[in-house]
Amino acid sequence: MKFLCHVHTVQRLAPGIYQVILAPHYPLDFKAGQYLKLTLAGKDRYFSIASCPSQPGLIELHIGASKTDEGVLSAIAALHEFKEAKLSLEIEGPLGDAWLRKESTNPILLIAGGTGISYIMSLLRNALHHKLKQNIYLYWGAKGINQLYLQQELLMLSEQYPNLHYVFSLEEPNEPIICREGLVIDAILNDFSNLHDFDIYLCGPINMIKEGKTRLLEKCSATSGNMYGDGLTYV
Repeated sequence: MKFLCHVHTVQRLAPGIYQVILAPHYPLDFKAGQYLKLTLAGKDRYFSIASCPSQPGLIELHIGASKTDEGVLSAIAALHEFKEAKLSLEIEGPLGDAWLRKESTNPILLIAGGTGISYIMSLLRNALHHKLKQNIYLYWGAKGINQLYLQQELLMLSEQYPNLHYVFSLEEPNEPIICREGLVIDAILNDFSNLHDFDIYLCGPINMIKEGKTRLLEKCSATSGNMYGDGLTYV
């Protein structure tokens, strides 16, 4: 389905990471874990929805853009232009079937690498909104602490909800901080020996998804039918 929206805000959350808020002309009916297709600077780009379906009036996206990624930087510039000119942007979606299985009572493992947290946050916000009772484990991996741009929100949520357990892992800790060091998948393997009965959701760089799927299946007896993430289609 195609629909029109205005670009409400574009702001930098961290070095190379932007938050985009879209205001659809009509509330968008979507499921937690779905994504949108935007055509920007002449190229189709796909972004996970970070917001919760209970708040359909504004759609939140997170976009990672390194200094050398001219294509993504051009997309960010185009979004700024739509905002300043108050032009309507045509969007396609919602897309994808890796949404939150709210009917399941299995414990939930959410795994994010970098801006893959956008997909994970939609799932988490929806799970908390529906007051799911099972344990929810969220693991977020990044290069350094400055890339954990939702750190304070996640720490607050983990204090507010006893069934939410948040762990972050840094590949290159650049300041004294108590955290896991290394790959986020290694942190999970250190904490779990059997994930057979878990619903597992993954989002991040394709290499992380590929390695994560392989190692969780082999080392932790994860169930492939209970693993979700649009990136799994390509590994």
